[in-house]
Amino acid sequence: MKYRYKFFIIGIIALFFSSATFAQEGKMVAGIVTDGSTNSSLPGVNISVKGTTIGTSTGSEGDYSLTVPSLRDTLVFSFIGYQTRELPINGRTEINIQLLQQTVAGEELVVVGYGTQKKTTLTGSVSDIEGTTLEKSPSISLTNTFSGKLPGLVAQNRSGEPGENFANLLIRGRSTLGNNDPLIVIDGVPGREGLNNINPNDVASISVLKDASAAIYGARAANGVILVTTKRGVEGKPTISYSANQGFIQPTRMPEMADAATYADFLNYQAELNNEAIPYTQEDIEKYRNGSSPLTHPNTDWVDASIKDFSTQSRQNLSVSGGSDAIRYFISGNYLNQESIFKNGIHNYNVMGGRANIDATISDDLTVSVDFSVSEQNQKRPQHQTRKIVEYTFRNYPNTHDFFPTNGLPSAGSGDRNTAILGGNISGYRNEKTNLYQTSVSFEYDIPFVDGLGLESRISYDKEHIDYKEWATGWTLYNYNPDTDSYPAVHYGPTAPQLTERNDFRSFVNGNIRLTYQKGFADHQINTFIAMEQTEEKSNFLEAYRRDFTSDAVDQIFAGSTNNMQTDGSETRFARRNFFGRVSYNFDEKYLIDFNAI
Repeated sequence: MKYRYKFFIIGIIALFFSSATFAQEGKMVAGIVTDGSTNSSLPGVNISVKGTTIGTSTGSEGDYSLTVPSLRDTLVFSFIGYQTRELPINGRTEINIQLLQQTVAGEELVVVGYGTQKKTTLTGSVSDIEGTTLEKSPSISLTNTFSGKLPGLVAQNRSGEPGENFANLLIRGRSTLGNNDPLIVIDGVPGREGLNNINPNDVASISVLKDASAAIYGARAANGVILVTTKRGVEGKPTISYSANQGFIQPTRMPEMADAATYADFLNYQAELNNEAIPYTQEDIEKYRNGSSPLTHPNTDWVDASIKDFSTQSRQNLSVSGGSDAIRYFISGNYLNQESIFKNGIHNYNVMGGRANIDATISDDLTVSVDFSVSEQNQKRPQHQTRKIVEYTFRNYPNTHDFFPTNGLPSAGSGDRNTAILGGNISGYRNEKTNLYQTSVSFEYDIPFVDGLGLESRISYDKEHIDYKEWATGWTLYNYNPDTDSYPAVHYGPTAPQLTERNDFRSFVNGNIRLTYQKGFADHQINTFIAMEQTEEKSNFLEAYRRDFTSDAVDQIFAGSTNNMQTDGSETRFARRNFFGRVSYNFDEKYLIDFNAI
């Protein structure tokens, strides 16, 4: 214990001399403190040297200067309603910093059209949710994570097929006989495609605008608006995050189907009611029941023969974020895969995607942001539609074979509906590959000679390419002839292979410019802007079809016959220009006048 006291005394002496040395160094540090979301200056921010009583506060323009004992000290920035930040000086004499607004009781901020507002001052109905809540869901699709989490939003999923496992979204139910889809706004860009392409781990927040809250978007917001905001980097050391999820999918509930003996009993009962000869003897029924004659008296559970107990899905996510006062970044990548629920099925859906959101402070008055995202989706399906395979599974007769027990040949006992093989590539396939690229460049500029006046602009360019290929071939099934003990073949589908290929292209350009003014006077706060926005969209497709391929080994368009070949294509163009604005006046944080015009 005595040695510990000695070290303690030595430490006190060292600290004394060290402090005396720092006091002699005395260095000046200066800079500007701004709001992290609006980039406006923050007057009255408290700045202190950590561990001392030395401090100052920012002036009317958010500027400050402070003499510090040492350039190895740490500055503490604190302001009511904002997150406190500690920043090592690290030898610098100029430190500009942005403070982020914090969530406190009654002061929660939500994303609304072209800006943010406090929940306590909202004049319309807005539901919002943080991205951290969505990350907890193992769902493949972002839209499926919405269910039950956002009041007023109805998410209906009508398919579990890989690549189609998305939810249809309605805000407060159906409001028209036509299109009921809400307007999707992704990172401030209205009408942007690709909601289901967004990785849930990349989402910072979701806001659902209803009624007056959606008015800024005009007639397009008649069915409500869904605002998606992706994550951005914050100043600090690089933070690396990796997550992996392995899921298992199975039908929620499956009906119990009648076996062959029960089905034969039912047909006998039906014949008796119609005064007809019964089709099955008791000996036949007993053979169905005990399985003593599987070739002539099969007992097939078509659900078990066609559908797996479960299939698998997996998702992996990797992201890195961080930055300095000059540049901040959020970069992520993800991969997901979903398998078929059918036995012998070829269904598969996989997505590879990436995102980079970068913010750079060019000067005290100018901030520039560059966003880029890319995704590649690959969807593989059998030539038969999935809903038909499911329908046939429950309509097949239990007293027919899936495969003959003697030789394993697929049976045609239920016609062309042998679902034990239709989920595979026996009749061809349907492949679809989608590449989506989205870019945005924006800036925020505080006009220096007018306090509170700013200029903001964003231009976005998206490009989408869909490559679709459908290969249809005939397939062969077999019957059993007990008289000759033979298995005659039955051919279904086209007599020769057929191929359809289609390429869809879409480009989307959106740009806007806004003149903003935000100023506080004692208990009065005004927040207003006027803006112009323009959207241009172009899409076209090219389709080719050929039939009578000489072989199913070459599934390329040149190998088909030129007889009866077909081509098709078209192009569409769309443009929109609108002018709009908002005036929001708040007095004493209790009374609000909010006016939108478009």
